[in-house]
Amino acid sequence: MSRIKENIVERYAHFAILGVAALVSLALVAMFVIKSPNSKEINGRSLGPGQIDKEILSKAKMLDTKLRQDPKPKGRYVSRYGQFEKIFAMSLEGYEGLNFPIPSSHNSALVAQRFYDVPSVPDLSDVKISYVREVAFVPQVKVDANRPYSKVETTAQDIDLVTVEAKLDFAQLAENFRKAFNSTEIESEWRDPELAKVIFAKVELQRQYRLDDSTWSEWENVGRTKIDAYADYMNFSDNLNELKKGLDVLRIQFQSNDLWQDLLQPQAYDVAQADLKWYPPSLYSKYLKQKKEAERNRLRPDRAKRDESRTSRGARGARPTRRQPAANGLAGPNVGGANDRGNRARRSRAPRQRVPRTEKDINLDQQYNELIIAKNTNVEDLPDTVSIWAHDDSPRPNTTYRYRLRIGVLNPIVGRNWCNKGFESYNDKVVLWSEYTEPTSEVTIEGKEYILPVSQTAKGVKVTVAKYNLGLWQAHEFIVSPGDKIGGVVEVTKTLNQRRNDRQTSSKKIVEEVDFSTGATFVRVQDATITVSKGGIDREVKVKEFVYTYDGENNLSAYIGKRYWTPLMLDVSKKIKADKNKEVEILSRQGVSRSRDSRGGGNIGGNPEEPPL
Repeated sequence: MSRIKENIVERYAHFAILGVAALVSLALVAMFVIKSPNSKEINGRSLGPGQIDKEILSKAKMLDTKLRQDPKPKGRYVSRYGQFEKIFAMSLEGYEGLNFPIPSSHNSALVAQRFYDVPSVPDLSDVKISYVREVAFVPQVKVDANRPYSKVETTAQDIDLVTVEAKLDFAQLAENFRKAFNSTEIESEWRDPELAKVIFAKVELQRQYRLDDSTWSEWENVGRTKIDAYADYMNFSDNLNELKKGLDVLRIQFQSNDLWQDLLQPQAYDVAQADLKWYPPSLYSKYLKQKKEAERNRLRPDRAKRDESRTSRGARGARPTRRQPAANGLAGPNVGGANDRGNRARRSRAPRQRVPRTEKDINLDQQYNELIIAKNTNVEDLPDTVSIWAHDDSPRPNTTYRYRLRIGVLNPIVGRNWCNKGFESYNDKVVLWSEYTEPTSEVTIEGKEYILPVSQTAKGVKVTVAKYNLGLWQAHEFIVSPGDKIGGVVEVTKTLNQRRNDRQTSSKKIVEEVDFSTGATFVRVQDATITVSKGGIDREVKVKEFVYTYDGENNLSAYIGKRYWTPLMLDVSKKIKADKNKEVEILSRQGVSRSRDSRGGGNIGGNPEEPPL
């Protein structure tokens, strides 16, 4: 067989082709099998889908572990202001004549030192106080700026509300600030109208209560009411070193009309009773007189009819009586004679008539609207004299209080060391205060529950449990023996009168459960001796004393028998009798609120507005 002569290319070509195919195959295996085309580079690492999930799960577990650990305290803050100031100064070399404002504190060396006298805050005057027990709409959740009183859920409850009102000489206050910061009496470069602005900061109401030995307790602060949406804003320290908020933040907040107007004239509770309104103390006494007068006018026709009926019954067979003339010409009833006839004739011709007051004289709502600060009023537009008030909605029953009031404004130069000699103590005082008013007259808060021992019987002691509920006194009698709980839940039958038309009414009897539970336990009856005065003569009388307790340790007592009750117990007994056939109409919340402009409580209509946040 002959040998075929081959060249070198043909001899080794197939080896080259096989090598290239092998490299391509390895590349495909690495790309699609080993490396995966779906891999992504994360934090410098190429990860496939499965590895990405594992990486995310690992980081999630690590973060969860860190969240469960206690926080590590940060290092002490180191101010960088000095370094910043140097860098800023270096960048402006050669431009010494320019004065660019840069971020700094009030104590910055770049601000020229000034010296001011601290203005005084005038004392409050014409202090008045009122106490009203009313059925009001009480919020069931906390009220704040995001949940105002007009928008939260409420329920009708009995509350005791004490209001203290005073007059502020705003014209004098504004003048004091002008003289201190923006008058011709100080250097021109120190005059600053911004510092001369009055910014109200606090109204502080304090109370003290009478102790058992007739002395007074220490003064205690009265907090803002439960319906005050801005109460949290007003809770800040008067000392600069203890202030949590920045001064600039406080200035911005208290320049808001809603906040400072609520501070000076806080809103009262919306009254749920149809027959009652709330007014500040300067008008509340007038309101009570007006209410009594309206009640007398309502009863006058009925009394006139009864008197006419008695007169007609007694006219037949009545014997005329003759009064003796007064002796020695002294003034007295004059019977007979021309002078008497003339006087009687004149009286008959011109009888004295009660002149009803005009609507203008008794329009308290109009007077109230003139008293309050309109919503859009700016501080500088306030009248010369402003009425301010504060409420106490947390007095304790059966306690006697007296109150005092003062007002504070923001110190515009606090923390700047700008106070003149003699005023250095005000450098760190955030609030400039007026003096406290003199203590008000005493206010005694009535109790809402009384145990009145009536008599001792063979079965035990008969006691009347009196409770105040939704504007009325209710009472029920119980027979108790030593060790018994006093009171309980009983069924009471009430007659509900319903008007069919203008002339006819229908009555309907309903049975309802009333809780007369007191939580007290009858302990015993013991003998006692008291001193009574009759006809100016004091004598000792033996009585029975009813002893009971609420906590099992401290005993209370009352004498058995109405003739030995205290004046307070007798007064409660009268109120129970007066309220026996009364009904109090409880209104729905809609339509009873005064508008927010008035910042008052009552039932004169208007829809409350939601305050801007």
